[in-house]
Amino acid sequence: MINPTIISKSTEKEPGYSNCGSLTLDQPILVWRPSSVEVDWYDEEGKHHRKSFNRKQEGFTIQHEIDHNLGILITDRQK
Repeated sequence: MINPTIISKSTEKEPGYSNCGSLTLDQPILVWRPSSVEVDWYDEEGKHHRKSFNRKQEGFTIQHEIDHNLGILITDRQK
């Protein structure tokens, strides 16, 4: 995904435990994220894509990585 942008988020949120590889954490921390997100992005060939992702489709990981692009760390999302 090149330049991914979250276009919309579900209002429903789900808890998840995460341990970011960019930080040294003693244990995973609790983070609440939207259950699904719709994402716009480009591929390596410049083709535009838009797709919805839920938790089972790695939606939480996509949200986490987009947070990194925006300078947001997992600890900023900690509840």
